[in-house]
Amino acid sequence: MKSKHLRQAARAAILAALLQGLLLAAAPIAGASTPITPGGPAVTVTAASGQNPVLTFTGDAGQRVSLKMTDRTIGSGCCSLKVSLLKPNGTTLVSPTYVGAQGGFFDTRTLPSAGTYKIVVDPQGTASGSLTLQLFDVPADLSGSIAAGGAAQTVTLATPGRNARLAFSGTAGQRVSATLSGVSMSSVRVSLLKADGTQVGAYVNVGTGGGFLDTRALPVTGSYKLLVNPQGAATGNITLTLHDVPADVSGTIVPGGGVQAVTVGTPGQNGKLTFTGTAGKRVALKVSGVTIGSSSCCGAKVSIVKPDGTALVPPTFVGTSGGWFDTKTLPAGGTYKIVVNPQGAATGSATLTLYDVPANVSGTIAVGGPSQTVTISTPGQNAKLTFTGSAGAARTLVLSGVSIGSGCCGSKVSVLKPDGTTLVPATFVGTSGRTMNFTLTVAGTYSIVVDPQYDATGSMTLQLS
Repeated sequence: MKSKHLRQAARAAILAALLQGLLLAAAPIAGASTPITPGGPAVTVTAASGQNPVLTFTGDAGQRVSLKMTDRTIGSGCCSLKVSLLKPNGTTLVSPTYVGAQGGFFDTRTLPSAGTYKIVVDPQGTASGSLTLQLFDVPADLSGSIAAGGAAQTVTLATPGRNARLAFSGTAGQRVSATLSGVSMSSVRVSLLKADGTQVGAYVNVGTGGGFLDTRALPVTGSYKLLVNPQGAATGNITLTLHDVPADVSGTIVPGGGVQAVTVGTPGQNGKLTFTGTAGKRVALKVSGVTIGSSSCCGAKVSIVKPDGTALVPPTFVGTSGGWFDTKTLPAGGTYKIVVNPQGAATGSATLTLYDVPANVSGTIAVGGPSQTVTISTPGQNAKLTFTGSAGAARTLVLSGVSIGSGCCGSKVSVLKPDGTTLVPATFVGTSGRTMNFTLTVAGTYSIVVDPQYDATGSMTLQLS
């Protein structure tokens, strides 16, 4: 009987040993890793729940590498996976970083020492799935030269993580800008750097539509660089043209004194016209004959700056269809400035007319009385006729003999209550005239306002009953 029990115990031990062997065979081997080569093919790793795949590569001190991660099926959303890069001594070269559903990229890192490096793929929680990684051997940044006012330079960056630096010499106070064209990279950042590596002004991000690095004044005489930094794993071409920007075009303009043309010939150059104003003077500005850029709406921005440097009119888009800045009352005496700022690399000309706007036409109109004709002779001028009414009274306003502007929309007419709020909203009136019916809400003095649109002038006859 004892022998039988011993045989049964032995069989149980053998079965247990076999089962443990099967489990060990199915489990990941501690320390197992997958090789990956800088500059080699992409490698796909698969992680079961609880597994952290590790990829290893041999690197040399000073070698530059970048890492692209794609085709992530581990978990979902932004936060199901972290990836890190460890130095041979086990310390971190790239800290654990979330890799989202769209993949990720570790920009160029310079290896501090020779040895075996590890890329650790760490699914979060119970996430499982796969990830494709490609490790790039990044050459030294591309270097070259470019001259302000000289020929365009095209750079080609074929390795993710590689940048380009184009050097040029500049003098203190020199103004430069750069046109960025022929871009085949999805996203690239361009910066202007001093010799010590600090930026001059803000960088610009551009895509395949190209872009423009607006005028910078160089702070010191010396060497400068344009840094081309593709974003993410982007590669491709970009053409840079560095402009030597002359001083802004300047001149004077007189309210009511005729037109002034501004011509801007170099990308990054602005136009500035000054005028002298007195407190309480009213001015309006027409911008016409615009050839700056090709957009009908947005080739340039125009602003009016007060003597203290703050905006009377903030920068406002103007295109080839021109623009209109309605009447503004000058708050103080002094020298005002009209600034024409072409957008991007646009150049061309614009014609400015600054009007000296007299006081609005004013008068009264009687209910059931004779018609009243208002004549507006200066662009930006309005007309206001007042009448007295009682609450609940129904009124009809007939607008005829209209020569203000042309077509359907030469002016807007509104009716204001005694407190200045709107009774009848501003309504378009064209050369065919209009009839407006309304009921007064309170007793008091009401106002009928005739507001020509843009630079329209002319006459209108009003009859109130």
